[in-house]
Amino acid sequence: MKKRTRIIIYIILIIEIIAIGLCIYKFVKEPKSTVIYDNNINNELQENNTVNLNNLNNVLENNTAEDIVVTNGVYDITSKFLNGEDIYLHGIITKIENNKLYFKDKDNKEYSLENNENIKYIDGRTAYNYSFNEIKNNYYIEVDSFSKYCYVYKNITGEELKKELLINLALPEEVNMTRTSVNDLTEVEQLGNDEAILTFNISDLVSSNYFPDVNDEEHKFDIKLKVTKDTKYNSKFPIGNPYNINTLEEAKNEAMFYIEINSNTLDKKYPEISEFDAYSN
Repeated sequence: MKKRTRIIIYIILIIEIIAIGLCIYKFVKEPKSTVIYDNNINNELQENNTVNLNNLNNVLENNTAEDIVVTNGVYDITSKFLNGEDIYLHGIITKIENNKLYFKDKDNKEYSLENNENIKYIDGRTAYNYSFNEIKNNYYIEVDSFSKYCYVYKNITGEELKKELLINLALPEEVNMTRTSVNDLTEVEQLGNDEAILTFNISDLVSSNYFPDVNDEEHKFDIKLKVTKDTKYNSKFPIGNPYNINTLEEAKNEAMFYIEINSNTLDKKYPEISEFDAYSN
């Protein structure tokens, strides 16, 4: 009986050792910093309308992006933006509901921003200040925590877009915003009396680089502007002389242009250039 008892004890000890070994293996093998949101759980929460985006945001704040897998999740960037953390995102607004704005980036990741009085929305072309309630679905958005602004762009093409690009070129220099891209000077038509009609190719700030659904060709235009005796020819580059009415033809070879349109002439057939500068990079 004693021998049999010892055998049973040995077997029990072996089983316990195996069980302890499995627990240790499981503890070592499982990642401890990864948070995974199960599809079924997440779907059930969404069906019950109890998804807590604040909890998701807390998880994101306490873990690195590499450590987090979110399934069907929305990254609420409100607190990060307000705290001045480094955020630079582009996307298209997909919905506005429950006092929140939602947008998706080019990788189809979804983000949200709460309606907060400390978050300013400004039209990236015209500098118009939007209230939260004026923003629409399908507008493009650029979230830039460095400038403390969210830049909004209407999803438009054709003459409506062309007009906004001209408004952008008429903004005064003290408005600290990116300007419409002036790509090329393609034609100079001298009119005499220190006047000429210049043809430029311009392009929108919204491009397929950040917004994949954008057709870049639909966001480019040829425009005709007029220089007059009141046009100022500047040289903002350290070397080189300012152009003048007699040397504008040479500017066609330059790589970069700075143009400011007189805002009072936007409705004219040929809006007038108040400042002109061209230089090589």
